[in-house]
Amino acid sequence: MIDDKMIADFASFINEGAASWAEYEFKAVVCGIDVGRDFCRLMLAASVIKSSLTLTVAEGILSSTAWSCFKTDTSLVSDILELYMFFGSPQYARDMPQDNIRRMAMVLTASVDVDSLELPQLDAAKMYTLLDAVERRFPLLLVKYYAANAKTIHSRDEKLAVWIKRRLSVRAEKSEIFRKIYESMTVEFVSNHLASAVFMK
Repeated sequence: MIDDKMIADFASFINEGAASWAEYEFKAVVCGIDVGRDFCRLMLAASVIKSSLTLTVAEGILSSTAWSCFKTDTSLVSDILELYMFFGSPQYARDMPQDNIRRMAMVLTASVDVDSLELPQLDAAKMYTLLDAVERRFPLLLVKYYAANAKTIHSRDEKLAVWIKRRLSVRAEKSEIFRKIYESMTVEFVSNHLASAVFMK
């Protein structure tokens, strides 16, 4: 479980930096932090504040067993979208709940006041770097997330819906299972009265 001490210990070695995901895992173990779900979520949150961590976290998603706990859990996708797509909204900042990821972000920016916390603007390139890693490691997660949140995705970022469909269409060319999922998703787009032209390949 993430608590204030874990966040403080985590922030101290994050600020020191490291060359690779494996080195961050090693530093965590030395600090007595379990390299599991909470550690991965904290690293993801830290990547919003420290841009240099984005590629490191993507490397971890692709290669480390620590991320295996998310193989059927769409909360990994929602964490990425929440942090990168909605974190920079001033309204979102005012309404921001005091959960663990945001408390850690405030520690990393030496801020304890939500209203004064300078939030980053959406960096689509970083967001898609992480989503790419998730899709390559756990290809069904984005499909599952989309199926449960299609209306929200379309209302907030139509480009994301297009990106998910394009990735799925590539997999559909090589996999019968993904071809069926792709066909089903395409029918759902139409049935929900979404602009079908947007989803043309």
